[in-house]
Amino acid sequence: FMADIRTISISLEAAMAGLRERDKVARADLGGRLSSDVTMVEEDGVRRVDWERFPEKLVLSVDDAPLIFKSFRQMDAVQSAFRMIPGSFLALLVSQFDVLVGRFLRAAFAAKPELMKTIEKRLHFVEVEVEALLRKSYVEQFKWMEDRFGLVLRKDFGARPVFVELTERRHLWVHTDGSVNRQYLTV
Repeated sequence: FMADIRTISISLEAAMAGLRERDKVARADLGGRLSSDVTMVEEDGVRRVDWERFPEKLVLSVDDAPLIFKSFRQMDAVQSAFRMIPGSFLALLVSQFDVLVGRFLRAAFAAKPELMKTIEKRLHFVEVEVEALLRKSYVEQFKWMEDRFGLVLRKDFGARPVFVELTERRHLWVHTDGSVNRQYLTV
């Protein structure tokens, strides 16, 4: 589990570095194609457009216009990726935790089959119970596991508020594209 978490962290860093590089190239490409009416600045060895002093009107040559629009589209795509990738990695992190909890529950039921009511329903019950629990909030999951297995999970979990916040943000990201909803405000 921890190796997967470290891999996700390394992957996020690499993805963001790649996006920063792509953004730098797209901005430099755009700056090289714009008319002399645009103020350019040099930053980190790359000439780029000074967007704070961008003119209200811009004269473009017919030949450069398609390439300039392509540069703008690339910059838009990079900005969208900057917005989407961190949330995607957050969803991936939380899903890895879900996998861990699911494995724990299956192992716990296998080790203590008496936790299930009847022998006939055991296999089906394990899958139904695990799937139902994984769809609940993490607050409910921790309480359920404490009650069912006699564990103490919440008492000394100092990072619990941060954990709950991250998982709720994951839910927002996955289900509402990051828009805050009533459920998020009440947890």
